[in-house]
Amino acid sequence: MSNPATRLTIPAELRPLARAPSIAWPTVALFAAATLLYSTGLYGGLSGSLPVWAVVLMNALAVFWFFTVMHDAAHNSVSTNRTLNDTFGQLSALTFSVWPVYKAFRYVHMQHHRFANADDDTDPDRYCGSGPAWQLPLRWLTMDFKYYVWYLSRLNQRPTREIINTLRIMTAATLFHGTLIFSGYAWEFFFFFFLPARVAIFFLAFAFDYLPHTPYKTTQPDNPWQATNNRIGMEWLLTPVLLYQNYHLVHHLYPLAPFYRYIRLWKMAEEYHLSHQPLLMTPLGKEKTIREKVS
Repeated sequence: MSNPATRLTIPAELRPLARAPSIAWPTVALFAAATLLYSTGLYGGLSGSLPVWAVVLMNALAVFWFFTVMHDAAHNSVSTNRTLNDTFGQLSALTFSVWPVYKAFRYVHMQHHRFANADDDTDPDRYCGSGPAWQLPLRWLTMDFKYYVWYLSRLNQRPTREIINTLRIMTAATLFHGTLIFSGYAWEFFFFFFLPARVAIFFLAFAFDYLPHTPYKTTQPDNPWQATNNRIGMEWLLTPVLLYQNYHLVHHLYPLAPFYRYIRLWKMAEEYHLSHQPLLMTPLGKEKTIREKVS
């Protein structure tokens, strides 16, 4: 049951930044950069002008960037124009996994926001931090498959239009990938698409799901200020590497805000945020004390 004392009231000075922009140009620029990087890697791999390892790394990085665009689109944070927003989301999903079901992803991800850190059946992302430590890397590697299973088990609860959209995309993707594989492109499919996506998914599950929510102290309904953390310090490194997810608590507090506003939102009302006893960590994962939080 939600705790009234922890409910979020957005300070007036933050409201313009906490809203989605008419168009998030930095996110569009990230999409363009990801497209260029992925296209370069794909061309280099198919033409033989780049070694396979370079293509895997380039495409994995591009997929990571694409995911940030898809994630923001799922929150309607790329544009207030819904058609434009969802176009960026669907296009960004194409390189992410074998079934690029963007609208299904949106539903699953919203359940994470509603019930973060609850049990596996309620919060699909809890999968990333469940089980013994030796299992965690395997869970990060298979996060998208968990999403598929979680969504399909609830398919009969979803709107008809969403079900049709999801099944059409799954069918088309299966036919397309199957055609590539059985036409003699299995090697290229694996090294230029599947493996880079798997590398990116591993890192995304670690950086987007595990790090921001460990040590899983409480749930989003009980205390949103303690269910997710910010990692304070070394922003010069963590911010570009994690694309602002080192301030993931801000995302859960203001889910409509595009990713590049997280730190600015936090610092504009830092005293207000600190008054709610937020979960703050050092870059290496040590919880900060009250004195450290205000210093």
